[in-house]
Amino acid sequence: MTVWNSCLLLFWMSGISTSKHHYHARVTIGNQGMSRVTFPNADAGLMKFVSKNGSQIIWMARNNMLYSINVKQEDKPKPVTHTPLISFLSSYVAFQVNVTLLWDEAMDSQPPLGYKISLLTEGSDENPLFYCGHVNEKTRCCNLNSSYMPSDCFPFSDYKLEIDQPSLLVGEMLFFALSKKGLYKKNVKNPNDNIWPQSPQADLKYLKLVPGRGQHKDKFYSFAQKYNNKGEYEEWVPLVYQSCTNDRGGNKNLLENSWTSMISARMECGKDFTKLIDVSSVETDHDTKIYALFRNYWNMSAVCVYNMTEISDTFTSSDFNSINVSVNPRPGTCAKDSTQLSNELLKVMKKCPEIKKPVKPEKRPLVFRHRRYTHLQVDQVQNSIILLLALESGGVDKVLKNPLEEPVSTIAEYQPLPQGSNITGLFLHTSEKRLFVSSQSELVQMNLTQCEVYGDKCTQCLLSKDPYCQWNGTHCSAATRIQVQDSDVCGELVSVLELSKATIKEGTVHCHYNMHNTNLSSADSPVASHSRTVTFIPASSKHFLLCPMMSKYASYHWIHKNEQKECVFSDQSCMFLIDSMNETYEGFYSCESKEGKYQSSIVQYELRMSRNSGVSLVLIPYFSLSLTALHFLL
Repeated sequence: MTVWNSCLLLFWMSGISTSKHHYHARVTIGNQGMSRVTFPNADAGLMKFVSKNGSQIIWMARNNMLYSINVKQEDKPKPVTHTPLISFLSSYVAFQVNVTLLWDEAMDSQPPLGYKISLLTEGSDENPLFYCGHVNEKTRCCNLNSSYMPSDCFPFSDYKLEIDQPSLLVGEMLFFALSKKGLYKKNVKNPNDNIWPQSPQADLKYLKLVPGRGQHKDKFYSFAQKYNNKGEYEEWVPLVYQSCTNDRGGNKNLLENSWTSMISARMECGKDFTKLIDVSSVETDHDTKIYALFRNYWNMSAVCVYNMTEISDTFTSSDFNSINVSVNPRPGTCAKDSTQLSNELLKVMKKCPEIKKPVKPEKRPLVFRHRRYTHLQVDQVQNSIILLLALESGGVDKVLKNPLEEPVSTIAEYQPLPQGSNITGLFLHTSEKRLFVSSQSELVQMNLTQCEVYGDKCTQCLLSKDPYCQWNGTHCSAATRIQVQDSDVCGELVSVLELSKATIKEGTVHCHYNMHNTNLSSADSPVASHSRTVTFIPASSKHFLLCPMMSKYASYHWIHKNEQKECVFSDQSCMFLIDSMNETYEGFYSCESKEGKYQSSIVQYELRMSRNSGVSLVLIPYFSLSLTALHFLL
């Protein structure tokens, strides 16, 4: 096979194209700089994450083990020792604390066979954590106090809890969902204060429980997905429920130990996005924002943003659907004692009243036409929003939503897990900007402020548009203070500090920089000329030049003898193909990129025709990876 045919085959396999689609991430980062732990039992259960606001500790439950991760630590991961005790993964180094977990002291010191942690949620008061475990149909729950010791343990034997179901602890009230059954409430200090659904809800899947704030702190909100099988087609209905935290159920004749305050409303996200996939909440100074991930029939993804105050207003002021409500108080109003509510009102509540008006997002959906997302985490950086979205392929997209720009921009794609892995969990520690990604057998920690991945030049840093990063005068680094940087930053730094060979012409920044010390420079640059790598090509032979494309949002082309030559694109490179070498192809070649108002010379070659009969292929070391791939094809 000739070098030419090998080249074409390689790039055909890479998905060669003459045009680029901007729905891709701007840069692909891979998995560099990530810490990971691989657990020995590949078939083990899910991982559940919890962290209290302001804490540097993340709690993680997996099977019968409870772990603690200190996000301040930067050590490489080390093997985890599994014991029946609480294990602490400070910097991923396991050590044990001699405390009894959840089983009775009278039992064996080892956990019973089949024991699993079945509920993990943020603790109340000074307790960092509340958790439960079950074995042999028996459940037991405890607080974990500030000394990391179990306290206030009690039996919880009426229910078999599920670690992947949402839960919420508000004071003494524990709210939790059970799959195919519904939403429950239990007073952790009063075993007689329980609430359960009127009937099993096999068609309902709860995704998130969010406490109310401010004037709505006596309520909480449940986000769920309802499934209707219509025979020939499926119907998905996204719902939000409002309930009162002090609901004690009705009287002995009607709705005893059942919800008397639960009302619902449909969630709207455009016309076709009806399948609710995941929900994330962000607290602002005066409100709570709800970010909801949806899919439509064609498996396109969208994110809609809701305001909790507007959701509450919808519940308190809108008409009900198919119910002529004339009772007082209004259905859904929190009563001091729900057992004293009138039978007339309880009859209305037994019909599970739904608000006629749907809950609408603040703005139109953020649509991702060619991405299938499975999990969502959100961070707010001043006026910008960072969406972290898990892909079905095992990747994670970092998406920027800037209020001054439309549409959203996918600034980076990470690959924390092997291609095709199933991401089972996503958890963001907002203060330290660490994202935790889990599968059935792996835990990966991503540092979202690893800004050097965007390049070592000022313009590369600015073009990333990453709110976590800024140019500090010498390199792209984690932002010590969040600020907006523009092209003037690069211009000023270049002129004062001479950080790169750059000239400012009519507001456009032209960067001419070296790659791997190959002394590349622009043929038209006013700066001093540097030696170039010269490639000698036999007459009539085929040849190609490669130019790395870091950004998929930039346009690339070749300049030869002051004429612009178009690229042949692959996923990662811009190629220039020579079908038959002759004198017209001799001279200097420069691969140029343009993104926004930034124009850069990426790489340069000088080609000369050789009269030798053999093929002399001399390329810059930067492209050794591509040549290795060609070697295997030959």
